[in-house]
Amino acid sequence: MEINRYIETREKIKDHIVQTPMYKSDFFSSKFGIDVYFKMECYQTTGSCKWRGAINQLIENLDEAKKRGIVSYSSKNYGIALATAAKKFGVEHQIYVPTQNPVWSNKEMEKHGVNINFFGSSLNATRKHARAVAEESGQIFINPSNDENAILGYGTLALEILEEVESIQSIIVPVGQGGLISGLGDVIKQKSPKARVIGVSMEKGAAMMASLHAQKIVSIKELSSMADSLVGNLEQNNKLTFKMVKELANELVTISEGQIINAMRLIHEKEKILCEGAAVVGLAACLDRDTKYVAGPLVIPITGQNCDLNLFAKIVKGVELDSILKRF
Repeated sequence: MEINRYIETREKIKDHIVQTPMYKSDFFSSKFGIDVYFKMECYQTTGSCKWRGAINQLIENLDEAKKRGIVSYSSKNYGIALATAAKKFGVEHQIYVPTQNPVWSNKEMEKHGVNINFFGSSLNATRKHARAVAEESGQIFINPSNDENAILGYGTLALEILEEVESIQSIIVPVGQGGLISGLGDVIKQKSPKARVIGVSMEKGAAMMASLHAQKIVSIKELSSMADSLVGNLEQNNKLTFKMVKELANELVTISEGQIINAMRLIHEKEKILCEGAAVVGLAACLDRDTKYVAGPLVIPITGQNCDLNLFAKIVKGVELDSILKRF
């Protein structure tokens, strides 16, 4: 999409978003031998980057949304973001959630006033049902990732990053269904084409990676993961993120649950950052040198902080890895 569309989106939503902090990590810069910056999107409204996409989508559909209401699906962060945006503008909403969603995630959404409806044993089934409900009821179905307005919202994060680290050479981005990396990658490749865009997902259920490897959209088994925000298959009619990730990403890697846990523990120990598993997949890939080539300055967006605090406490205390992994 044209860079002017991202710039216009930033202007449109600027009064509704936080320009989150960027800072250089002395510890990780020394460890990796390059300048490492953390973009603290975990301090965004509702605690994750999903707010940028959700608020832009709602504003773009606001008149119709107020008349008809909206329907979407989520396992956590996007549901919190869209519901918060809906309440802000007085829009009726329904968020569909898988029946097997973690209890703590459901409680987190309820705490933010999400109108939760349970359906399906996977996000794939939940999404299909949410879309069907919207078609039958006349409500607007809003897709968290495979949607231009979501991608434009996520791309505003890249505009901030490029202002704060003008000489960026690499960025490492979490990959689920591809909305975030599509927006960030599109902006960065237009403004700084030599910069490397690296996507990271968990080994357990990396749907985008599996689809790109097969050169077509495929469905894989959805498995529980520390990076719960990245779980979920792509829609079979995905017309945006599959193509954009294929074109924009220089490299895609997967990491283990143990690597995610170790990264969560280390970033808290060294930087005192509380964040969720999906937020540290980029750091985890660097720690174990899973990426082929990362040049500095390197930017790692810390994309969310909505995590199970009881589990996080165990991680920080150094509870044995095997004990934690039994949950997954």
